[in-house]
Amino acid sequence: MSFTTRCTPHKHAALFFRLQGLAEHVMRRLGDAEAQIRRFIGRIAAVQIIWANKERAKEIVFELNGDDGAHAMICTLNEANDEITHVRTERSRT
Repeated sequence: MSFTTRCTPHKHAALFFRLQGLAEHVMRRLGDAEAQIRRFIGRIAAVQIIWANKERAKEIVFELNGDDGAHAMICTLNEANDEITHVRTERSRT
């Protein structure tokens, strides 16, 4: 059974900002330019953590504001060590 925690700057704010820092760290590790990182971080509207169980997250979804077609970055976590194993971007269908 999985469940979801949704964080915004107003609800679960401390967790939201920690996850925002995680996104920044991942983007730097992937070699993204500083301007691209700043633009992305500024567009995060909410973050969802999808939990595999009470102690282990399996995905982190960064919901984005903006009009460039991208609306989410999804990070998949390794069950053994909680490292991010896969990052993908979803685009809106409009």
